[in-house]
Amino acid sequence: MVTAIGKKNHTLSVYDFLFYGFLIIYAGIILYVSKELNIWEDEAYTLHTTSFGVMGVIKKSYSFEWQPPVYFVLLSLWRHISADIFFTRLFSVLSVAAAAWFFYKIARLIAGVSTSRWLLIIFLLNPFAVWAALEIRLYAFLMLLATMAIYYFFLFFNDGKKKDLYIFLLITLLGLYTQYFFALLVAGLSVSLLLYKGWKPFFQFCLYLIPVVLLFVPNLFFLSNQFSMYQVKGDSLFSKFSILLYTPQDFLLALQMFPFDSKIKWAFKIGIAFLLVYAYVGVYKKNKAEQDPSLVRLNIIILAACLVVILYFFAILATSLVFIPRYMTIGFPLVVLILIAFKELKPLHQHITYGVISIYFVYLFVLNYRYQVKDYDYKSITAFVKKIERKGEPVLFYNNVISLPFMQYYSGVNVLRPLPDSTTFDENYMKNIKDTVVLKTALEKINTASGSYLLISNDTAKVELNLNMNREMVNQYLSTHYLISYDTMYFGHSKGRYLRIRRLEKNK
Repeated sequence: MVTAIGKKNHTLSVYDFLFYGFLIIYAGIILYVSKELNIWEDEAYTLHTTSFGVMGVIKKSYSFEWQPPVYFVLLSLWRHISADIFFTRLFSVLSVAAAAWFFYKIARLIAGVSTSRWLLIIFLLNPFAVWAALEIRLYAFLMLLATMAIYYFFLFFNDGKKKDLYIFLLITLLGLYTQYFFALLVAGLSVSLLLYKGWKPFFQFCLYLIPVVLLFVPNLFFLSNQFSMYQVKGDSLFSKFSILLYTPQDFLLALQMFPFDSKIKWAFKIGIAFLLVYAYVGVYKKNKAEQDPSLVRLNIIILAACLVVILYFFAILATSLVFIPRYMTIGFPLVVLILIAFKELKPLHQHITYGVISIYFVYLFVLNYRYQVKDYDYKSITAFVKKIERKGEPVLFYNNVISLPFMQYYSGVNVLRPLPDSTTFDENYMKNIKDTVVLKTALEKINTASGSYLLISNDTAKVELNLNMNREMVNQYLSTHYLISYDTMYFGHSKGRYLRIRRLEKNK
């Protein structure tokens, strides 16, 4: 006799087998992809930052990553067990798994077992959750903290227990020391408490937050330098608002990955929007007839999600910070939880709706991970270079962006060297070749026993991170001063992106 969750003396049903079967298959696929998937530049930064001792990690977090240090410290401790890339990525996989567990618990508080299982499936299949799980960056861990904060906030909101509040405060402190934007999630939840519980509980809640604020104060010494790193000038108010507005939609439906024309996308958006409004009306009517508490909880989710987006807008506007959708990771659980509204659809319609979304996410998963490549296929490229390289032939890179991931997979004997200088992992790490004088000097100071170099460049990126690569200048200089005896564009398994590999002979 096997006991189901929350029940006694109840054998597993067909639906139980399907649900647990999905979890097992999903876990196996995610673990396989996480092992096979290439890393990219940002993940190489993480590997470097977490290779130091605790104090070194904290220093690099603030001075190079421009982020608070909790994630990097935890990951560096994790890597003491094994520094292998797969094991390092496993930290993110487990973070998303834990986030999914707390997400499931939130859904059960509001919607019951059947609906919460569907929501868990959708959460796990959501392309953003999959991406975070397969990324050696802080976003999976941040997703876990955000989901935990929402869960313990709901427990405190429902019962007012101090234990839940203390856990929420601890999570908030960890969140603020992981990403500063975590404060916006706390603000959104706090306003919900004010609207639904009144001034007195809100004021008490704010008093309890004071120690967290005081413990956060040391970060103020680093904020100005960190903000300057991410500030961008010239973006219009409309463009900033547009990116922010599209982010929740991308979290919910991943339409930015949908490989069809805009008419189909709009039909999909309108269909989901109509169903959400229709379902919300159903929740409202049920609350009016039965005083169902799920309406208040759903309203808190919607309100907090809207407030997070609005607060992001004003924060970005006030600080001129660049905004990338992944920076809003804290809002991801709230956005997906809005789908709880579908619980008021008829059972068949509910299953069809959740099922269609799940199948759509499976399709996007297959589309994006049929080849285990991020950015460039560094695994295949390093294997190819090992086959064609000569002994004593330096392998040069036109920039750090492509050299760092390559270094993680290369096991040959030759020197690896980004141009114009070795990677320093400080504010100068993005130094680039500005003219032919710099290029000439950089090449001539690198000794070569073989009389040749291998030069690897990402010619598809004419402008990388706002730096002018001036590719034509490079090509003209090389063809004039070197014999280019080998020239190929290597794709590997990448989706349309290649690295150009050239052999430069010095005898011209």
